[in-house]
Amino acid sequence: MKNPFVFLLISILFLNRFDVSSASFYNIHSDFNSEVFATFLSDGNGNSSNTKDPVVLVNGQDTVIFDFSTAFCTASYMQVPVRFNSDELIYALDFALQFDPGVFTYVSIVNHTTYLTYAATYNSSDSTLRLSSYSFIPMDNNVNLISIRFSLPVSQIDFAQFDPVYTLLNGDNCSSKAIPSIPPPVIFSGGTTTIIPGDSLALSITTLPGFTYLWSNGETDSLIYATGPGLYSVNTFYANGCNSITSILLSPPDPLPIDLLNFAATLKEEEILIYWSTASEVNNSYFSLEHSADGLNWTELAVIEGAGNSNSTKQYSFLDQNPFPSWNYYKLMQVDFDGHFTYSTSISKQWKKIGAPPASIKIYPNPSFKRELQIELDNYVIGAKIELTIVNNLGKIVYSTNFTPEMSPSATTKLELNLENRLPGGIYFLVYRSGTEELMKKLIFY
Repeated sequence: MKNPFVFLLISILFLNRFDVSSASFYNIHSDFNSEVFATFLSDGNGNSSNTKDPVVLVNGQDTVIFDFSTAFCTASYMQVPVRFNSDELIYALDFALQFDPGVFTYVSIVNHTTYLTYAATYNSSDSTLRLSSYSFIPMDNNVNLISIRFSLPVSQIDFAQFDPVYTLLNGDNCSSKAIPSIPPPVIFSGGTTTIIPGDSLALSITTLPGFTYLWSNGETDSLIYATGPGLYSVNTFYANGCNSITSILLSPPDPLPIDLLNFAATLKEEEILIYWSTASEVNNSYFSLEHSADGLNWTELAVIEGAGNSNSTKQYSFLDQNPFPSWNYYKLMQVDFDGHFTYSTSISKQWKKIGAPPASIKIYPNPSFKRELQIELDNYVIGAKIELTIVNNLGKIVYSTNFTPEMSPSATTKLELNLENRLPGGIYFLVYRSGTEELMKKLIFY
């Protein structure tokens, strides 16, 4: 026995009040050093019985509850009430709690009853609070028996940091749960946490009735606008005096690996010269120049070494000696030394063989009575989109179509165009466009 005088005093008390036939102390848990008192009460006929009915066992329905939803806060502390829910008579309640001392600090136990005797110790080496309690009469079920008092942190205690090591009722293991308060609001930023200094970014929360909110910039609405990088927070004030702080950190965007001044292409005899320049480069290993005939399917055309790190203008170029005989699309993939990469926007250039005759267009019959036209196209660029437009003498577009011929440029493409009952008689103009070429033919409809 730790203290025989205490044992003797309690034994006498039991003998005087409850007709106790025997009493003893025992250790509940190997890592719980407090001693817990177990009694054997007389039923008045000389028959002794354990305080816990042997038929009704503590089970999964017996729970010790730490209720953060009804916690009480003042300027210096927070009190979290503790109760149990059970289907039998309970004479002893014990628990051990482990929590992060960096989140909050244990202060004391507040006893809400006149009959409960308890002992509480906090061990800083394992950040665990251990409590043992007993009563000579059945404890009130589902009524707050005690509260754990903590020093109040800068924001409301997070119940998720509140970990029951074990909970006991009448010396048997039971379940436990922490009932959380309403969680603090989530700050919505449209999916981004970066902002360029001087820009504006909307930050919003979903408010609840009965709560008040205060942003770090002094505003109290559900929506504010951030005006630059920094930490933005909202303080939520609960009706029980508690509060919580939710924050979001907005950062300036990472600097681009390169500052691309220009990216262009030009015809050089029967080849295409692609050129670009940078104002600065950070961790730039190389450029991969990609090539496409349709702007959708790309292949690597060349690899050009980058300047690594540079604060001066750098010039780059590549001569495409085998361009597609139509439109050519180019884009740059910039690759860092660590393998990260970014793409530029794409550029395009139409190629046509030097000395090739210009495109030509023939229309017949013209003038036309029935508006049924035959159109012949020659010397167009393979794979290049052709657009045909008819405008009236006021310049208004009355018909338009486009297509991409795939046959040999030595052949003639013939089209049939039926405009009967669609256009009144008058003077019109057929406009042919393909790449940089543009032709116009006069049409007369009777």
